[in-house]
Amino acid sequence: MLNEALDVARTISDKWRRADALAALAPQLSGEERSRVLNEALDVARTIRDEWHRARTLRRSPHS
Repeated sequence: MLNEALDVARTISDKWRRADALAALAPQLSGEERSRVLNEALDVARTIRDEWHRARTLRRSPHS
């Protein structure tokens, strides 16, 4: 079920919402998979063009 949630999160077209969804799911993962998903969320957040949304997403990310 968690893999399905990750698959769905990855299809979210709005970048800041996708980053938020991935970051929210990451704590439910363990070890290397958690790190991979957090890095994915961070990578997505870095591509957000709108400064306010980028800052908001990075501030909420447990990776930042």
